[in-house]
Amino acid sequence: MRPHRGFRYLACPTIPAILVMLMVARGAHGQEPVPVVGPQAPASVVTDAIPAPAPAAVSPFKVLISEVRLKRSAELALGFASARVAANGCGGLLSEFVDEQGQPLAARLETLRMSLQDYLHTVYFLDGSDLRSCRGPMAVTTPGSRVVYVCGGLVRQSHGDAWVTIIHEVLHSLGLAENPPSPAFISNRVRKLCH
Repeated sequence: MRPHRGFRYLACPTIPAILVMLMVARGAHGQEPVPVVGPQAPASVVTDAIPAPAPAAVSPFKVLISEVRLKRSAELALGFASARVAANGCGGLLSEFVDEQGQPLAARLETLRMSLQDYLHTVYFLDGSDLRSCRGPMAVTTPGSRVVYVCGGLVRQSHGDAWVTIIHEVLHSLGLAENPPSPAFISNRVRKLCH
């Protein structure tokens, strides 16, 4: 096969030679780094001068979502929720709401020997975009379940409100039923007591 007319072959050094030309080695007496050109560069320069890739940021929460925007939205909302809980513990929220047996949610956490802050880190957040129950809500769960399904709508929700959704669902995870109390009532109490 012939090259296209006008194509010129360029003398190209090999990839190792390019790497060696680009490497920077420290002089023997601690002088400033000097470029090392050619094959005289020691092998350790080639391996030592290439920085290791930075580790990926690891979320402190159990967000098992592959869709990038939804995962990022959930992690941001969890960060805001965690900060609100850490700042003021959300007042009497855990003693105001009760589980289906009539026990305050605070008692559930006492049984688990956890704070609400600690409990946030034990709940799994999964992609619920394909669930029928995710048509409308920002997230859904079943009372008592440590799995919260994050719905696609969370991406469109402002960061100022997404944390409310997270704490709302975590309360359900602790055993709070819904209707009664209504979803709006729960969210309003979260906003007021976790301000």
